[in-house]
Amino acid sequence: MFTCFCCGHRDTPEAIYPLLFKAVCTLMEQHKVIDFLVGHRGNFDQLAARAVKEAKKRYPQARLTLLLSHLPPTPLSPGFDDSLYPEGLETVPKRLAICRANQLAVVTSDCLLCYICHSPSNTGKLLPYAQGRGIPVYNLAHEEGL
Repeated sequence: MFTCFCCGHRDTPEAIYPLLFKAVCTLMEQHKVIDFLVGHRGNFDQLAARAVKEAKKRYPQARLTLLLSHLPPTPLSPGFDDSLYPEGLETVPKRLAICRANQLAVVTSDCLLCYICHSPSNTGKLLPYAQGRGIPVYNLAHEEGL
């Protein structure tokens, strides 16, 4: 069982949805990804969750987990199977919690599916972090890899 962390800019355009859905299906079919970890803060998170929920109709073995960066926990939306609040996050200052949760998600994932097109952002910092850890990165902003 392989895990994919999905992360991207909060202002990701809706127009990437078809490419995102195709990437999710490709990861399941060709790379044996079963678990998808998705946040809930920005537009990319919403699009990724929607793509996995739609793909679950074809691949019912897929699992969708909500990545939490703050407590109390956010109630699970329909279609999510579980939530994850990374261990140790309770000691991180609130203003850094999302960045730290994203880093911890990269550490526990087998690949990163992202939409990152401007690196000065906190999301943009994840790309070199994931690459430095040696996990495959599929950046839909540049249609890399899939």
